Amino acid sequence: MKKVYWFSVLIFLFTNVFASEHPVKEVPKNVSFRFYYQHPGASGVTWFKNENTYVAKYKENDKELSVYYTIGADCVEIDREIEIKDLPVQFHPKLQYALGDKYRVQQIISVDDFTGTPYYLVKATSKKSKENIYFMLEGKNEIILYDVKQGVVVW
Repeated sequence: MKKVYWFSVLIFLFTNVFASEHPVKEVPKNVSFRFYYQHPGASGVTWFKNENTYVAKYKENDKELSVYYTIGADCVEIDREIEIKDLPVQFHPKLQYALGDKYRVQQIISVDDFTGTPYYLVKATSKKSKENIYFMLEGKNEIILYDVKQGVVVW
């Protein structure tokens, strides 16, 4: 049952965080107002629409930031690109073990969905084949490998 839950979570996350989104030119005024109220210094913002959310993307300190809003202007998630050095220390040994010397980290996204426990999505690329693999690092020191080709949780 736990694997089914995590599989569902991973499908949702990878389709929202790493998937392509549809750019939009018009955003509901209540969503735009809420975003600029919460992020007054934001500039260079590009808006996208997912199935049920509007996403504001911009750079802050040379790192990508994505803020997700419902049509009712409720902020439901904030994704921040971080560096390995900013990843909590408890994940370093497990990530090193999972990647070995065969993969290189391409991107780490810190996800805050306001449930109380932040988690991290890691995109790594094979040094030889350039094939991507994805990990989810969860707050309880768990690491889950997601195989995109097979659509399953591997580890």
